[in-house]
Amino acid sequence: MASDEVKWEKYDLQMTESYLRYFLNFKKILDIGAYKGKRVKLLRENGIDAIGVDLNQSNKYVIKADAKKLPFEKNSFECVILSHIIEHLTFSDLKKVISEAYRVLKNKGILFIATPVPKDVWDDCSHVRPYTFKAIKQLLEQPNYIGESWRFKVTRKEYKVRANEILRGIFYHIGLFGFYKRFIVPLQNILKLGLIEIVVLAEAKK
Repeated sequence: MASDEVKWEKYDLQMTESYLRYFLNFKKILDIGAYKGKRVKLLRENGIDAIGVDLNQSNKYVIKADAKKLPFEKNSFECVILSHIIEHLTFSDLKKVISEAYRVLKNKGILFIATPVPKDVWDDCSHVRPYTFKAIKQLLEQPNYIGESWRFKVTRKEYKVRANEILRGIFYHIGLFGFYKRFIVPLQNILKLGLIEIVVLAEAKK
Protein backbone atom coordinates (compact mmCIF):
# COMPACT_ATOMS: atom_id res chain seq x y z
CA MET A 1 0.00 0.00 0.00
CA ALA A 2 2.84 2.38 0.86
CA SER A 3 4.41 1.87 -2.57
CA ASP A 4 1.03 2.62 -4.19
CA GLU A 5 0.80 5.86 -2.20
CA VAL A 6 4.28 6.89 -3.36
CA LYS A 7 3.37 6.03 -6.96
CA TRP A 8 0.20 8.13 -6.91
CA GLU A 9 1.89 11.00 -5.09
CA LYS A 10 4.48 11.04 -7.86
CA TYR A 11 1.79 10.84 -10.55
CA ASP A 12 -0.24 13.62 -8.91
CA LEU A 13 2.81 15.88 -8.93
CA GLN A 14 3.41 15.10 -12.59
CA MET A 15 -0.21 15.96 -13.33
CA THR A 16 0.13 19.24 -11.42
CA GLU A 17 3.30 20.11 -13.33
CA SER A 18 1.55 19.40 -16.64
CA TYR A 19 -1.24 21.84 -15.67
CA LEU A 20 1.00 24.34 -13.90
CA ARG A 21 0.72 26.93 -16.65
CA TYR A 22 -3.06 26.74 -16.24
CA PHE A 23 -2.94 26.93 -12.43
CA LEU A 24 -0.78 30.06 -12.69
CA ASN A 25 -3.94 31.88 -13.82
CA PHE A 26 -5.21 31.71 -10.24
CA LYS A 27 -4.03 33.65 -7.22
CA LYS A 28 -5.70 31.46 -4.60
CA ILE A 29 -6.23 27.68 -4.84
CA LEU A 30 -7.70 25.10 -2.47
CA ASP A 31 -6.59 21.47 -2.78
CA ILE A 32 -9.16 19.09 -1.26
CA GLY A 33 -7.72 15.75 -0.15
CA ALA A 34 -4.22 17.22 -0.26
CA TYR A 35 -2.61 14.36 1.73
CA LYS A 36 0.85 15.59 2.77
CA GLY A 37 0.62 18.76 0.71
CA LYS A 38 3.22 18.16 -2.01
CA ARG A 39 0.98 19.69 -4.66
CA VAL A 40 0.33 22.70 -2.43
CA LYS A 41 4.09 23.08 -1.91
CA LEU A 42 4.67 23.05 -5.68
CA LEU A 43 1.94 25.63 -6.27
CA ARG A 44 3.35 27.90 -3.56
CA GLU A 45 6.85 27.61 -5.01
CA ASN A 46 5.35 29.05 -8.19
CA GLY A 47 3.84 32.06 -6.45
CA ILE A 48 0.29 30.78 -5.91
CA ASP A 49 -1.46 31.28 -2.58
CA ALA A 50 -2.46 27.64 -2.09
CA ILE A 51 -3.71 25.66 0.90
CA GLY A 52 -4.79 22.06 1.27
CA VAL A 53 -7.29 20.26 3.45
CA ASP A 54 -7.18 16.59 4.40
CA LEU A 55 -9.14 14.48 6.85
CA ASN A 56 -6.02 12.82 8.26
CA GLN A 57 -3.08 15.18 7.67
CA SER A 58 -1.91 18.47 9.13
CA ASN A 59 1.26 20.46 8.39
CA LYS A 60 2.31 23.88 7.11
CA TYR A 61 0.68 23.13 3.76
CA VAL A 62 -2.42 21.26 4.90
CA ILE A 63 -5.23 21.93 7.38
CA LYS A 64 -6.83 18.91 8.99
CA ALA A 65 -10.50 19.35 8.12
CA ASP A 66 -13.55 17.59 6.71
CA ALA A 67 -14.19 18.52 3.07
CA LYS A 68 -17.93 18.26 3.79
CA LYS A 69 -17.58 21.26 6.12
CA LEU A 70 -14.72 23.44 4.93
CA PRO A 71 -13.28 25.99 7.39
CA PHE A 72 -13.33 28.87 4.89
CA GLU A 73 -15.63 31.77 4.09
CA LYS A 74 -17.73 31.68 0.94
CA ASN A 75 -16.16 33.06 -2.25
CA SER A 76 -12.62 32.50 -0.93
CA PHE A 77 -10.92 30.71 -3.83
CA GLU A 78 -10.48 31.08 -7.56
CA CYS A 79 -9.85 27.35 -8.04
CA VAL A 80 -10.66 24.20 -6.08
CA ILE A 81 -8.83 20.96 -6.92
CA LEU A 82 -10.39 17.52 -6.45
CA SER A 83 -7.69 15.21 -7.77
CA HIS A 84 -8.38 11.49 -7.35
CA ILE A 85 -10.90 12.15 -4.60
CA ILE A 86 -14.39 11.63 -6.00
CA GLU A 87 -13.91 7.91 -6.63
CA HIS A 88 -13.27 7.46 -2.88
CA LEU A 89 -16.62 9.02 -1.87
CA THR A 90 -20.14 7.74 -1.57
CA PHE A 91 -22.56 9.69 -3.73
CA SER A 92 -24.08 11.29 -0.64
CA ASP A 93 -20.68 12.51 0.56
CA LEU A 94 -19.70 13.64 -2.93
CA LYS A 95 -22.73 15.92 -3.14
CA LYS A 96 -21.73 17.53 0.16
CA VAL A 97 -18.13 18.03 -1.02
CA ILE A 98 -19.25 19.56 -4.32
CA SER A 99 -21.65 21.83 -2.44
CA GLU A 100 -18.84 23.04 -0.18
CA ALA A 101 -16.48 23.52 -3.13
CA TYR A 102 -19.13 25.65 -4.81
CA ARG A 103 -19.64 27.68 -1.63
CA VAL A 104 -15.97 28.61 -1.26
CA LEU A 105 -15.42 29.26 -4.98
CA LYS A 106 -15.71 32.78 -6.29
CA ASN A 107 -18.01 33.57 -9.19
CA LYS A 108 -16.40 32.13 -12.35
CA GLY A 109 -14.02 30.15 -10.14
CA ILE A 110 -12.93 26.76 -11.48
CA LEU A 111 -13.58 23.33 -10.02
CA PHE A 112 -10.79 21.03 -11.25
CA ILE A 113 -11.69 17.32 -11.08
CA ALA A 114 -9.41 14.41 -11.97
CA THR A 115 -10.47 10.78 -11.57
CA PRO A 116 -9.35 7.41 -12.96
CA VAL A 117 -11.11 6.03 -16.02
CA PRO A 118 -13.83 3.58 -14.86
CA LYS A 119 -11.95 0.43 -15.89
CA ASP A 120 -9.12 1.30 -13.47
CA VAL A 121 -11.26 2.25 -10.48
CA TRP A 122 -11.67 -1.27 -9.16
CA ASP A 123 -7.91 -1.84 -9.03
CA ASP A 124 -7.88 0.04 -5.71
CA CYS A 125 -9.85 -1.41 -2.80
CA SER A 126 -10.34 2.08 -1.31
CA HIS A 127 -12.35 3.22 -4.34
CA VAL A 128 -16.13 3.34 -3.88
CA ARG A 129 -17.42 3.92 -7.40
CA PRO A 130 -16.32 5.10 -10.85
CA TYR A 131 -17.45 8.25 -12.67
CA THR A 132 -17.58 8.73 -16.42
CA PHE A 133 -17.29 12.18 -17.98
CA LYS A 134 -21.01 12.08 -18.78
CA ALA A 135 -21.86 11.36 -15.13
CA ILE A 136 -19.58 14.17 -13.87
CA LYS A 137 -21.09 16.63 -16.35
CA GLN A 138 -24.61 15.66 -15.29
CA LEU A 139 -23.65 15.95 -11.61
CA LEU A 140 -22.28 19.49 -12.09
CA GLU A 141 -24.70 20.93 -14.66
CA GLN A 142 -28.00 19.33 -13.60
CA PRO A 143 -28.06 19.72 -9.79
CA ASN A 144 -31.86 19.84 -9.64
CA TYR A 145 -31.87 16.22 -10.81
CA ILE A 146 -30.26 15.22 -7.50
CA GLY A 147 -31.86 17.85 -5.27
CA GLU A 148 -28.96 20.32 -5.19
CA SER A 149 -28.71 23.98 -6.19
CA TRP A 150 -25.13 24.71 -7.27
CA ARG A 151 -24.53 26.09 -10.76
CA PHE A 152 -21.54 24.91 -12.80
CA LYS A 153 -20.73 24.98 -16.49
CA VAL A 154 -18.22 22.43 -17.77
CA THR A 155 -15.68 24.36 -19.83
CA ARG A 156 -13.10 21.71 -20.63
CA LYS A 157 -12.57 17.94 -20.55
CA GLU A 158 -9.52 15.86 -21.27
CA TYR A 159 -8.44 12.26 -21.15
CA LYS A 160 -4.92 11.73 -19.87
CA VAL A 161 -2.99 8.84 -21.38
CA ARG A 162 -0.37 6.57 -19.90
CA ALA A 163 2.96 7.68 -21.31
CA ASN A 164 4.66 5.13 -23.51
CA GLU A 165 8.20 5.60 -22.24
CA ILE A 166 9.85 3.66 -25.08
CA LEU A 167 7.95 5.51 -27.81
CA ARG A 168 8.46 8.84 -26.10
CA GLY A 169 12.19 8.14 -25.74
CA ILE A 170 12.53 7.29 -29.43
CA PHE A 171 10.85 10.54 -30.51
CA TYR A 172 12.95 12.50 -28.01
CA HIS A 173 16.26 11.08 -29.23
CA ILE A 174 15.47 11.66 -32.90
CA GLY A 175 14.52 15.25 -32.16
CA LEU A 176 10.79 14.86 -32.75
CA PHE A 177 9.48 15.08 -29.19
CA GLY A 178 7.33 18.08 -30.17
CA PHE A 179 5.72 15.93 -32.87
CA TYR A 180 5.07 13.20 -30.29
CA LYS A 181 3.30 15.62 -27.93
CA ARG A 182 1.39 17.41 -30.68
CA PHE A 183 0.23 14.45 -32.75
CA ILE A 184 0.86 11.06 -31.12
CA VAL A 185 -0.62 11.86 -27.69
CA PRO A 186 -3.80 13.42 -29.19
CA LEU A 187 -4.10 10.35 -31.42
CA GLN A 188 -3.97 8.18 -28.30
CA ASN A 189 -6.80 10.29 -26.90
CA ILE A 190 -8.92 9.93 -30.03
CA LEU A 191 -8.39 6.17 -30.18
CA LYS A 192 -8.65 5.92 -26.39
CA LEU A 193 -5.39 3.98 -26.12
CA GLY A 194 -3.78 3.78 -22.68
CA LEU A 195 -6.31 6.07 -21.00
CA ILE A 196 -5.80 6.42 -17.25
CA GLU A 197 -7.60 9.58 -16.17
CA ILE A 198 -10.51 11.91 -16.86
CA VAL A 199 -9.94 15.63 -16.19
CA VAL A 200 -12.91 17.99 -16.01
CA LEU A 201 -12.88 21.77 -15.49
CA ALA A 202 -16.11 23.48 -14.51
CA GLU A 203 -16.85 27.16 -13.93
CA ALA A 204 -18.97 28.25 -10.96
CA LYS A 205 -21.92 30.44 -11.95
CA LYS A 206 -23.08 32.66 -9.09
